[in-house]
Amino acid sequence: MKQVKILFSCDDASADDMVLAELLAKYQIPAVFYIPIKTRDLMDNQIRKLAGTEPNCDWCKKNKGLFEVGAHTMTHPEDMKLLSPEELRYEVEESKKGLEQITTSISGRVEIIKFCYPSGRYNEKVKEAVKKAGFKEARTVKPFCVDFPKDPFETHPTIHIHPEKKQYGDRTWKEWAEEKLAEVIMNGGRFEIWCHGWEVELYHQWEFLEDFLIFMDEKMKDINYPRKASIPYFEIP
Repeated sequence: MKQVKILFSCDDASADDMVLAELLAKYQIPAVFYIPIKTRDLMDNQIRKLAGTEPNCDWCKKNKGLFEVGAHTMTHPEDMKLLSPEELRYEVEESKKGLEQITTSISGRVEIIKFCYPSGRYNEKVKEAVKKAGFKEARTVKPFCVDFPKDPFETHPTIHIHPEKKQYGDRTWKEWAEEKLAEVIMNGGRFEIWCHGWEVELYHQWEFLEDFLIFMDEKMKDINYPRKASIPYFEIP
């Protein structure tokens, strides 16, 4: 048996993230939305919708378990490595508490266990602060990874949806993503594609993104992959 993990994630909580959420829900693509408390565009009720705890929300019931909400600091600092111990504690611990307060409703309480380093900048000091705050994993921005993390606080994604990445050479992000997803399904491993909703809008990537989500959905159907963001992995023959 091979272990496979397939996931989408989105950073920054721009207004475009709700457009993205509808598109992901259309194709039932599991995703994590990483939200900075002070710099977000999303309203509290929209965050609860993504977390599945918005009261009287049919959309939440229909997409139960499809999405998770993760922390992305309080103010999205440029480089967490440069923060003082008190600043670091504030950015990490308060972001967890803040999101848990927002997502808790009469429909339930969500424990925020995932964190994403702004701009992918971190060191051991930052990692320790994230661990101490009670998070279980943290995502970076290092590209092309298809392996399960040896350290959950250095969980590397596979592809960033961006048309101007030097690492992609003369190939598009979509070409790389299709190749890497097929590789993971064939050999086992972890595939995570991520974006900023505002970048998808800025660079006019919606059509390319939907084409890839169709491809992603078909590949997931081929292996009967569960449409849940929280599963650690899925086993296939």
